[in-house]
Amino acid sequence: MEGLVQSIQQLIHEEMYDSAEMLGNFLLSKNPSADVLIAFADALFGKQEFKRSLSYYRKAQQAMASTMMKRPAANRTKEAEDPKSINLRFKMAKCHFQLKDQHSAVSLLNSIDKSQRTISMNLMIAKYYHHNNNEKSAKTCYVDVLRQNPFAMEAVLALMDLGVHPTELRALYASHPSSTDWLEPILFAHHMKSSHNFQGALNHLTNLGRQFPNNLYILTTMAQCEMHLDQLEKARITFEKIRSTDPCYMTGMDSYAHLLKSTGSLTDLNLLCDGAMKSGSRGAEVWTTMATYADSKGDREASMKFIQEAIQANDRHAPAFNLKGNVLLSLNKPEEAAASFRLAHVIKPDLASFSGLIRAYLQLSNLKLALSVAKDARKKMPNSPQALTLVGIVLSQWTQADYRSKARECFMQALKIEPDCLDTILGITRLDIYEDKFQAAVDLLLETIKKHNRDFLHVRLAEIYTLSGKSQEAFEHYNIALRLNPASEGARAGLERLEKEMSGKDDSQDEEDSGLEVEDDE
Repeated sequence: MEGLVQSIQQLIHEEMYDSAEMLGNFLLSKNPSADVLIAFADALFGKQEFKRSLSYYRKAQQAMASTMMKRPAANRTKEAEDPKSINLRFKMAKCHFQLKDQHSAVSLLNSIDKSQRTISMNLMIAKYYHHNNNEKSAKTCYVDVLRQNPFAMEAVLALMDLGVHPTELRALYASHPSSTDWLEPILFAHHMKSSHNFQGALNHLTNLGRQFPNNLYILTTMAQCEMHLDQLEKARITFEKIRSTDPCYMTGMDSYAHLLKSTGSLTDLNLLCDGAMKSGSRGAEVWTTMATYADSKGDREASMKFIQEAIQANDRHAPAFNLKGNVLLSLNKPEEAAASFRLAHVIKPDLASFSGLIRAYLQLSNLKLALSVAKDARKKMPNSPQALTLVGIVLSQWTQADYRSKARECFMQALKIEPDCLDTILGITRLDIYEDKFQAAVDLLLETIKKHNRDFLHVRLAEIYTLSGKSQEAFEHYNIALRLNPASEGARAGLERLEKEMSGKDDSQDEEDSGLEVEDDE
């Protein structure tokens, strides 16, 4: 019988789960021992039948307890110290995680003495605490992981996201016999990226890239930093370098999809989608990329279907929830959009989720809640000009002069940090419109366009010319915006309104524009 159990284990090792289950059924009929029950449950786990697997693991646990009770008291091994029992509890915990019952999983893992937990157990507990905003416990468990293996990069990067400074981890890997000269620059780069110091992160990554050419992690992180710095052409070149190095690599490719959509490169976006579907991957990035393309074509229904596929593939993929929120806003469903942005925010509180929430709350005319979110963004990202800009944008929505004065102060502070921050410039021009300072807004936009010839800047310029009664100039800049980005909805809608006005067909008043003019960050 023992030989047959080993045969089941060999079949499982070879991923022949159906054969393992069939053989296990015969063994269970004759001898439902703990070993047989565990082997059978392993086969079911391999088939992703997690609920059934858990039930057989429980039966195995009961069988082990019954066997142990039959032994003389002096020979009984304490369950907590029994390696077989520890491994069984870990398998049960993995089932609970797959069944979305994380609390039960962690309770099982916490029943194992810390000295006997494996690196996988500690990482599972750490992620649970991290996802549930128990930062202190998460940090402790991530550090336990690194004590077991200082190169567990999931734990290293998670600690950076939790605000741990790289120097605090130096002692964990400094004495390692392998050379770690490359590790500390990576830690500093990720720490700076998490702190929204994208230029500092990019400097470290550029140096690392010279040491490790074609390193996919370095290139992906570089491209994302370049996007945040609005270095879109550089980011595009970096993403293409990634694709030429490994055409099936999909990590971060939904960020590239966002870049291509924002620049109106729909042919290239279509090619990226084609490559994504041929990559063999069915991860969340693939579906979010497809959703972005569908959204760029105005097919909201298809976009939402792809987004749901992304969430099903990975329910902690924040870009999918942010994209869902943006699509819902375009469908004039701000309450549902806010709910989606909140989910993204729980997973990853970054500029994308903050700005999304604020746009949703402003569309709901909830200025107080929008301001609360903006202030929270400012608190969490004190060095970010975009976070300051969010506060300014919300303050500018109030009609009182003192609020708008504070809004302008925020914008000026943001420009001191980053003189070419386009979000800030859009915020200033919107405030200028509210205060009838049309020429000041035009001058600022024309100066900015000399350095950043972006479609949304021309759209804003066209809006101001329309308000000033300069229809011909407005018409010209809407068309420039469409040439730069054929997918620009603002340009298409503005041009349509303008053409109706110029032909005398539009007798209705323009609706008041209370939307946020903020670029959607990935």
